[in-house]
Amino acid sequence: IEHEGVRLLSLGFVNTHSGVQGSGENNGAAIMRGPLVVKVVAQLLKGTDWGELDVLILDLPPGTGDVQLAVCQELALSGAVAVSTPSKLATVDTKKGIEMFTSLGVPTLAVVENMSYFVCEGGGKHYPFGKGTMQDMTANSSKPTPSVQFPISMAANDATESGEPLCLARPATGADDELNTFQELGKIVSRELLRVHYGDTEPEHQVQYSSKDSSQTDGEELFDVATLQLNLEKSTNQFTLRLFSSS
Repeated sequence: IEHEGVRLLSLGFVNTHSGVQGSGENNGAAIMRGPLVVKVVAQLLKGTDWGELDVLILDLPPGTGDVQLAVCQELALSGAVAVSTPSKLATVDTKKGIEMFTSLGVPTLAVVENMSYFVCEGGGKHYPFGKGTMQDMTANSSKPTPSVQFPISMAANDATESGEPLCLARPATGADDELNTFQELGKIVSRELLRVHYGDTEPEHQVQYSSKDSSQTDGEELFDVATLQLNLEKSTNQFTLRLFSSS
């Protein structure tokens, strides 16, 4: 299934007992033993015509079970993003997952604390499940793992129920924190992936283009690459320029 340029595959699409529309008439749980889980994971990953991808994101179940081990055996993962809630029990399980991926040579790029807080009508932040557990998850002997906190959000829930992702719906009000956090998480993951592949060095400069260097066409932002290159050439320092194209 492809939606808004994102290709998606789920076990529910091919499991006749999942109850997902189009997969079959039956409805029930997918009950599988360890060896079968490994085979199913391998088939979904390597038996699917993904086409040309920029990145493959795997949404894994919680824990440190057969699915996680099978994925690490079948693929050379670039990194993992750990998702937890503020409760101490969830934090303990998340730390175990981080330790498992670390032992398998998969770095943790970021930690996400979901349902971290809510904002009341007066504008104040409240933490119903407590604070301080994030530090336990992100602490590392060499350097802290980047982290973000997502609020308890009606806007995110409404987007899930409607089937339109929040980043596409972009409601005019009530979702600024959520959208900004998604943007921050995307920047963190992109930066950490670059560090994994090209070395753990801090960038000396960031290059951004202004609105005068770009134009708006059919909802897509276009900019003059030559202008960016001319601006970059004014500096004598080394730089890396990454260009992306849909063609």
